[in-house]
Amino acid sequence: MSEAAHAVRVGTVVVRRGSINTGELPLAIGEFVQDAIRVGGYMPLELPPKVMQVHLLGYYVGQVNNGGHGQFMHNCGKAFQRIVADVLDGLKEIGAERQHQNLTEFVAWAAEGGEETRELREKRRAGFDRRFHDAENETSIEDLSGRRIAGWRELRIVEDDRYTSAIEETAALNPLRDRRVAWRNVQSIRYQITDPLQIAIAAVCGAVEPTPETKTRVAGGFRLEIEGEQCSAHIVWTDKGKRLCVPDHEGAGLYEYHGRDRLPRRAPDEDIRKYMAHHVGVRLSAVNAATIESFLKAATDTQAPEAIELLLKRAGLNPAAMITAWKVLETEALWIAFTDARLVVARTFPDGAVLRGSDEVQLATITKADIERHAAEIEAVAATMQAPE
Repeated sequence: MSEAAHAVRVGTVVVRRGSINTGELPLAIGEFVQDAIRVGGYMPLELPPKVMQVHLLGYYVGQVNNGGHGQFMHNCGKAFQRIVADVLDGLKEIGAERQHQNLTEFVAWAAEGGEETRELREKRRAGFDRRFHDAENETSIEDLSGRRIAGWRELRIVEDDRYTSAIEETAALNPLRDRRVAWRNVQSIRYQITDPLQIAIAAVCGAVEPTPETKTRVAGGFRLEIEGEQCSAHIVWTDKGKRLCVPDHEGAGLYEYHGRDRLPRRAPDEDIRKYMAHHVGVRLSAVNAATIESFLKAATDTQAPEAIELLLKRAGLNPAAMITAWKVLETEALWIAFTDARLVVARTFPDGAVLRGSDEVQLATITKADIERHAAEIEAVAATMQAPE
């Protein structure tokens, strides 16, 4: 029997009693979806269809409220047609007739791809946004959706302080939970230490002397001028504060940064240059392309993503960690993991891996056979993580 055959469908939907009292049932459904996926290891197709429908309606409303229909379409990416079809079905189901008509016309207009000028397209797009808000002011999607949810037989209403334990109970019903969550954690670590941009950020943080800085968060990129050159930069938070990482084909540099998380919009170029010159501080570290490539090779050769995830689990720590690349030798590497508000160091090498605390106390050790077994188990469950075409 395949792994997929062991998966179970969620039969009940857990919500806080407070969401009933405050009329925030649609938000409560969105919270349940996120927790069922994150904590329970469930896939969207294993949740009740009506639940995912409400979740996507909330996503649609949030996207349009934040940046209009253009943002909604852009952030859906390749899944736009599938998502918009579900949203339209949901709008029809709850009786949001004006919003349904407006979105239907927007989809048709977007598909035309006519030869309108940029100004005309912006005007047409703004028209769809305006019609959406007019309809929402009359009867909101959230109100209509909330009325429908209140009659669901699947609802399991729990006291607010019982919500976390109720989610754990739901999660425990998934026989694939542990391996699926492990798969997600490994994929996250793999992205951080094998994606060309992310490993550059991880390595340049680890290169700060005399003490490496540990990254705790990475924001999106933007263009700016540093040291007289136009660069692509990313704001990075470390255990020492806010930094600016500037990667290029030669490597990466890390700078102090005291400015905003985003640059001022629509400001003259000269004003932006002055703003950045004032807020970008000294360079803290730099790594070359060869060093970054060495970390990439070590990550692959030592199966570092699987090894780090297993080490953290063996040590009783949350494997959903932020990883900094610290040191690399010919056949091994040191990685700093930030998790559970603490720093630990993983050493991966051809024969296994070791995890130590900041005080050098050994927390866990695993062999190559342990890593390969863990990798095989994760690979076996990977097929259940893929949505059907």
